[in-house]
Amino acid sequence: MSGSDGLDGIVWAQNTDGLGERLRAILNGIALADRLGMPFRLSWEILRDSIAGDHSILPAREFFSEEFCDLYLEERDALEGRSTLLLEEFSDEQDAARSEPFNIIVTQTHLQTQARPIFAGTSVAPILEEAFAKISFSDKIEAAREAAYSADLPPDMTALHLRAGDVVYNIYRMTDQFHGKVTPYPLAIEICDRLCGEGKTPLLFGQDEALMEYLAEHHGARLASEFVPSNEEYSPAEKAMFDIFLMSRCNRILAGTSGFAILSSWLGQCKIDNPRSFFPPEEAVNLIDRHVFSGSEDERISKEQRAFACRSAFLFAKEKLASEEPFWRLLKKGFTLDPANDHLALTLACSYFAAGDVESADDILGPRLRDPHAIKSRLVLILRRLGKSNAGDGNSAYVKALEAGSEKGSRLAKVCLQISQGEKASELLKSIA
Repeated sequence: MSGSDGLDGIVWAQNTDGLGERLRAILNGIALADRLGMPFRLSWEILRDSIAGDHSILPAREFFSEEFCDLYLEERDALEGRSTLLLEEFSDEQDAARSEPFNIIVTQTHLQTQARPIFAGTSVAPILEEAFAKISFSDKIEAAREAAYSADLPPDMTALHLRAGDVVYNIYRMTDQFHGKVTPYPLAIEICDRLCGEGKTPLLFGQDEALMEYLAEHHGARLASEFVPSNEEYSPAEKAMFDIFLMSRCNRILAGTSGFAILSSWLGQCKIDNPRSFFPPEEAVNLIDRHVFSGSEDERISKEQRAFACRSAFLFAKEKLASEEPFWRLLKKGFTLDPANDHLALTLACSYFAAGDVESADDILGPRLRDPHAIKSRLVLILRRLGKSNAGDGNSAYVKALEAGSEKGSRLAKVCLQISQGEKASELLKSIA
């Protein structure tokens, strides 16, 4: 399968993460393949059970049309026997001399970032629009697209995307890695109030329906679900695509780094802004602190949303551990709201170790490390990753705190430190059982 330029290469999109990121990679792949005169293929795998419920990933032949799948869908093992390179590594001129078949792996990153030499001086937006026109979906997804494009949407709408899912409610809440995808609810409240004060109505998209209903009732927002045809009951995948298409019709999108919202901005060629950029760190921390401790929060704002907001304050201020107020009270509150969160537990314990309070730290870590199932816990995984992290990424604060606790005689701190250094966790956990 050679391209028109003589290269025996295939452009592949094979993302295994969320819907928005997968579709962005596919758009990029189609656009790149057209540009290089190469064939395009995609792989489409179902997510593992632990996170599948937080995403709207159907089997490929239920999501795309049969014709589209027959043209482009391939299993990942089709990569075998061919050399593989990332798009960032590809050079049109250098790779023209390749004698063996090869694959170019394209991701969701903007083409002018991962393929700058190829698309230099080119407006990518219309290219992506053309690429999207080549994707055909199943009948149900196509019906959702038609409904979104024909909905009676008021003019000059500003979309506010409130990602939640696995980042707020599931395993990814136990890491700082994906916080940027989510707008903490206190900032969402402030944004809604500001937009309404400017005479604009925020249109809410997201996964936490209770939170969005609260914002609609108390802060002047409208819900994207209002525009779903009254005779339709969408599946999660159909609703997700309806939202993507409807969001693309808005004049402006306010969203974190979620691929879902970025995809909508690509399709609609509309401006997208990260709400976090509107708030200086000190203001963001103060807003979060005020709302979390207001004492009058509606029950539709879940404990997990509030705990997520508590941790977000640290990220705004570029803090890892608590050393002063309001971070101590926010961290303690977050842990109280989400006691199963091993990331918050370790952060609080390490904050105590760093402050010299070994007893309080051991009280947090003891029940977790002595649990019969501790070896399978998220805490052990987090500790293992500490040692693999770069010294400059902020995780050194955890290591230094554990070192301080160990020096003050905490056996638990020493075990955590040893696990982070790669020693066998099962044996270490037995020693403190």
